[in-house]
Amino acid sequence: MTGLSRRLRLALAAIIAVTSVMIAASPALANGLSLIFPDPVSPNGRDIYGLYVTITYFAIVIFVGVEVVLLYIIFRFRRKHPAQVGASWHGNTPLEIVWTIIPALIVAYIALVSYQVLVKDFTTEAANANSDMNVAVNGVQFSWSYTYDEGFTVQNEMVVPAGKMVHMTFDSDNVIHSWWVPALTGKTDAVPGYTNQSWIKVDPSVLTNCPSGNDRHPDEATGGCVFHGECAELCGAGHSQMKIDVLVVPQDQFDAWVRTQKAKASAPSPSPSPTP
Repeated sequence: MTGLSRRLRLALAAIIAVTSVMIAASPALANGLSLIFPDPVSPNGRDIYGLYVTITYFAIVIFVGVEVVLLYIIFRFRRKHPAQVGASWHGNTPLEIVWTIIPALIVAYIALVSYQVLVKDFTTEAANANSDMNVAVNGVQFSWSYTYDEGFTVQNEMVVPAGKMVHMTFDSDNVIHSWWVPALTGKTDAVPGYTNQSWIKVDPSVLTNCPSGNDRHPDEATGGCVFHGECAELCGAGHSQMKIDVLVVPQDQFDAWVRTQKAKASAPSPSPSPTP
């Protein structure tokens, strides 16, 4: 009885420890960090989120099932004295067939739904379908640049209009980087010598209801919402510097921003000061 009580106390302590970690994490959750993904605001982001939740359900059921069976075996078949020989499950053919077929079916289902999402949202055809604009994303050690159809390039912050299909290409000049803004889309690698493609279409509702964990633009007049991400590939010593900000604004303000950037790009460079 003493041994059983001790095991129960250990199990209870483990449950309390996990609960304590969850409670301690609540301030981070309140600041927009999540144990899963932020609320998705783009169709392909929603599909990735739905896929993650589906797989998580299977993982939770399997985890709980395994732990329950394990605890049952520990308490029910524990060795009570040194001479006791434990129960043997070896050679139970029906049981071995069941615990082989069920995991195989679960893995096959997960592979099928994952493939459907990838084909729907993460192929070249999906990225090019009905696009309203194009942005070329380039990763270097250690920053991002964004080149627009109008011929100008901006650094660090990508600006897009709400409700528009934005087709993106990804390249790198040095090592592999990975562009990831969880609320918008899945990870897309920027690979030297190879162009990957993806897309986003941000829900216009974010202009009036910026989801938790994201920021209003410092210029409140834009009414925009900034979505945060980061490079998801360990790319070198400055990897932590490769933050991603995507500012979503109304179409009219995006058009005004484009005009400003074009004017900056066409302005002549200042002449060097003469040497005294």
